[in-house]
Amino acid sequence: MLTGKTKLNGLPPRAVVFGIDYNNIQRAYPLSSIADKNVFVDNFGDKVLILSFDKNGGFLYAKEPDSQSTIIVEKHWWLGWKEFHPETEIYGI
Repeated sequence: MLTGKTKLNGLPPRAVVFGIDYNNIQRAYPLSSIADKNVFVDNFGDKVLILSFDKNGGFLYAKEPDSQSTIIVEKHWWLGWKEFHPETEIYGI
């Protein structure tokens, strides 16, 4: 398989991830790391997000706790997310 210029370390290229770019931090949430979670909290620098995984729909949702503003979550294969977010962190690894 031919990929872009970014090294795909950390996960298999076609691993499903949910990506968040928030507060100048990019983080990938592998489906394998969140499949058993319902609601959890994660820190993005000095900001906190509430994340909820919908097992039936197979999607991750994120919101700010104070304003309840919804944060964009993108569903990708690892190879796609990593190519466009080369400095990304991986949740749970």
